[in-house]
Amino acid sequence: MIVFKNQGQYFETIKSLSHYNKNELFKWSVSVGYITYNKKSEEALDKLDNASTASEYTALMENFQDFITIRKRKGESYIERTVEPNVYTKVANQDGLYIIGKTAYRILGDYCLNIKVEEIDKLLAVHYSDIKNNRVPYGINVKRYTYSVMSSNANEERTMKYVVDNIEILPVDSSWMNHKKTLSTSAQTSDRQVFLDVLCVDSPYGLAIVYQAYVKAYAYKRVWWFGYYWKPYKTEIHLTGTLENQDDFVVETPWGTKSYNIPHFVTTEDAYTLCPPAPYYGFGPERWEAYPGPEIYIKSAHLKAWTRGTTHNVYAEINYNLN
Repeated sequence: MIVFKNQGQYFETIKSLSHYNKNELFKWSVSVGYITYNKKSEEALDKLDNASTASEYTALMENFQDFITIRKRKGESYIERTVEPNVYTKVANQDGLYIIGKTAYRILGDYCLNIKVEEIDKLLAVHYSDIKNNRVPYGINVKRYTYSVMSSNANEERTMKYVVDNIEILPVDSSWMNHKKTLSTSAQTSDRQVFLDVLCVDSPYGLAIVYQAYVKAYAYKRVWWFGYYWKPYKTEIHLTGTLENQDDFVVETPWGTKSYNIPHFVTTEDAYTLCPPAPYYGFGPERWEAYPGPEIYIKSAHLKAWTRGTTHNVYAEINYNLN
């Protein structure tokens, strides 16, 4: 597991990793000598992809309960990562552990636990189900960092609120409430789905807040285990802006208007998600740091995405302009 001397070293590492692509993140984890939480959650999805019987599926869901879960969307069941990749999961090892100063931290699903370093064994004994059933040992601090999805409709805002320990955190300046911070849409065939998200979100790390603007496309396929389920799968994913010689994605920030032209991107190898990083393509995820923090929001977005399974004839498309 990685040990940071202090919060400052932790922040600097996080800032560096935020610009790494998947292969660079893997090389970094090898250089520090462990498998990251992100990598372990992807391994769980890979094993599910190869499951051929209901009993095998049940065993995998139990064995990887800290990494994958089942959620409902519009009445259908989706197998997903328990927590999406974020600033914490990039530095945590496969057990979700990392250390800052004299405090040990552990990621379990959408929860972050911490305790004094000398009591780290207590963290290792906790499972995600223990948190859900209020069986966490005394002395462990538990915080929940999650975005609560209130609605999700094609070309409509996926309204989100930030929650810490089940308490809704309101922004310092709530004027952004009239603006869209997240757009989401999808398209599907009988057994394949493609999702397209445009996001302006904020997430805390330590004493600062990171504001992120980015776009991503991801794929699901239908599987039949005790009924119908949708699960992430690796495939060829395409993402492109749809305006000619114009800015496909425009974000309004306290640091000025940020505009991005988005050319046609395609995964170099089959993947679960396509989310091009800023240093390579000139746009998201782009991050700004501030505390207590102003807000950012989407000014316009014109993009579409498709996969090998849906073909280019079936695509998810967003066309949005702030009135």
